[in-house]
Amino acid sequence: KYTADNTTSTKIFNLDSYTSYNSYQFVFDHLLPANDGVTLQAHLGTSSSSFASATDDYSYGTMFQYHRYSDGDSGRTSEVSDTQALYVPYIGNDSGSGVCGIFNVFGATNSSQRTFCNHRVSMWQQNNYSQHHTGGSIKTTATDDAYIRFQFGSGNIASGTIALYGVKDA
Repeated sequence: KYTADNTTSTKIFNLDSYTSYNSYQFVFDHLLPANDGVTLQAHLGTSSSSFASATDDYSYGTMFQYHRYSDGDSGRTSEVSDTQALYVPYIGNDSGSGVCGIFNVFGATNSSQRTFCNHRVSMWQQNNYSQHHTGGSIKTTATDDAYIRFQFGSGNIASGTIALYGVKDA
């Protein structure tokens, strides 16, 4: 479990430390950015210094539903090629807010499979929107993606936690 304290802009998890698991779940609990209106991102990597970052590294699909007090409900879907395995935009940094939800990773340490990811999160956006975001990504190449880096688009991770759980193949 990682507990943010506004001293770092990234958190890297090394899944090589948990080889008895083949699937992983990260739980975000009030993960708050230091800056307002930024994006929560996750990148997969083959080492702590080598993360996928080309425009077409991931095939990414998402659907989000948001609500603003004066506008009613609205939503949007998209599918793109992207540089991130997780992309959750416009997160506000009001005290007591942030991102809550889950990010699942499948097959990350198997170099003969593509890594699949999906997420389901809720957050309080900048400008008083609540947003509920669901999506997934697939790494476009099969690599050993044992390293996962979480960060906001700019600034530090101010507060909140990221807990890692392994799902064992029984």
